[in-house]
Amino acid sequence: MFVTISVNTLPCPDNSCDGPNGTKLAASLNNISFVDPEMDLLQVYYRKLVGIYETDFPNMPATVFNYTADELSDELLLPERATKVKVVEYNSTVEIIFQGTNLLSAAENHPMHLHGNSFYLIGKGYGNFDNATDPDLYNLVDPPEVNTVGVPKHGWAVIISSSYNN
Repeated sequence: MFVTISVNTLPCPDNSCDGPNGTKLAASLNNISFVDPEMDLLQVYYRKLVGIYETDFPNMPATVFNYTADELSDELLLPERATKVKVVEYNSTVEIIFQGTNLLSAAENHPMHLHGNSFYLIGKGYGNFDNATDPDLYNLVDPPEVNTVGVPKHGWAVIISSSYNN
């Protein structure tokens, strides 16, 4: 999975929020700002309830751009608001590339954490992740097992997570 991390803006009904131009700030992954459902997601999953969340969280952002550019289009600022998840089969392994973005010129070190899961940090770098060259930098011999990783300012981090690590 390739997941962008951004700070976006959301409109306020009366433009009275403290963000830029009366908006409020919101975090997003792949330009989707998570809407917290009324029920715990694990309860919803195990009870097989429908209509609470969608299972189509994308493996890639919908729009590809120069994530670490100094100037980015304002069109990228408004995220989709949704409750989308990625359901992973038990005992499977997932590689996730977290790519920081410079939306709102707010690039910073973003701590990323997968609740209830430790993972292996196999790579980290600056700029936009390059799938042709950056995997050569992976540490596949003795990667640290962590439960939080800081995605560098103007950079990326790659983790490998196994569902049986819970």
